[in-house]
Amino acid sequence: MSRVSARSAASAQLGAVLRNVLTDPAAGFASARRRALERAEIGKRPAEGLAPYVCAAIGGAGLMLAWLQVGALTGLRSGASPEHAWSLIGAALLTGAVGGVGGLVLYGAWGHLRVARPPADARSLRIVAGLSGLPLVLALAVLLPLDAVVAGPGFLAGAAVSDAVARLWAALSVALTLALVAWSVTVAALGLRAAGAGSRARVM
Repeated sequence: MSRVSARSAASAQLGAVLRNVLTDPAAGFASARRRALERAEIGKRPAEGLAPYVCAAIGGAGLMLAWLQVGALTGLRSGASPEHAWSLIGAALLTGAVGGVGGLVLYGAWGHLRVARPPADARSLRIVAGLSGLPLVLALAVLLPLDAVVAGPGFLAGAAVSDAVARLWAALSVALTLALVAWSVTVAALGLRAAGAGSRARVM
């Protein structure tokens, strides 16, 4: 198999894994663990690949977006000046992304704490924790641009929104983002259960 064909096959396999994580987390995470094991056997590092770390960055940025939205809608944060709105948004999302990756690294390093029930290995925990951020890609790719267009970047920066349509969209956007967060948490919970069951099966 040529190098191009091998890369295409690997990309298709990764795409199938990510799709299954969203639609059938137990099967998706089982596929991700098998893929990590195959990579480990041929000496690739990290064995779980870069996808969990990318998704962890997306998840962290998505959670920060949720905080920006909720804080702006409820008045928990004071508004920034319009000229600094994008700087604030960019800094917040970057902080969330770095925090997501950092949290994943620490989570893997402390995998011996056995958060899953039954216990799972550290690699499986990193896969679950990272890939569970995948639903929040919709918040960043769809809701964030619409927030900027409909409600304006000042909304995410904490500025008051006076237009009725913008206020309605802001409330809907917050609800949708929180629904995506709930989806992410559900995926993580199902993944932890599947990871623990998979580790128990290997031991048995």
